Amino acid sequence: MSRYFKVGVVFVLVMMLAGCLSPSISITVKPDPIKFKFGETSKDITVTFKTSGFGKIKLETLAIQLLDDQEDEVLSEEVELDKDTYVVPFISFDVKETVELPSKFKDLTEEEYEIDYKGKTYSLIISVTGDKPVVAEVDVIFE
Repeated sequence: MSRYFKVGVVFVLVMMLAGCLSPSISITVKPDPIKFKFGETSKDITVTFKTSGFGKIKLETLAIQLLDDQEDEVLSEEVELDKDTYVVPFISFDVKETVELPSKFKDLTEEEYEIDYKGKTYSLIISVTGDKPVVAEVDVIFE
């Protein structure tokens, strides 16, 4: 066997033992931040999932939370995934979603919006649980 092949095999083994090639998923959200003005109650966002590493990974749930500026939960949704999937690196896919504010935002007068929400920043948190939990957090700004 050539010397370079042996070095390559040793390198791959070291990377695998160190966990560098273990399967994982990352999440990004665009736009970042998400901005709302008076009268707007929904925004289209793109959630990008990107894979890295090699192997099988278990995905249990997808959770979405909206937290106000005091860290209180304003909105919470959870979807059961319960999937085992194989991962190879550099695969990405986009999911287009619509973020809808709770119904209380639809009934606000402009004055109530200006007093209670304008200038505040909430947090949208998207998380996937499973073998390797992953979390993405995006600011939601009320202009």
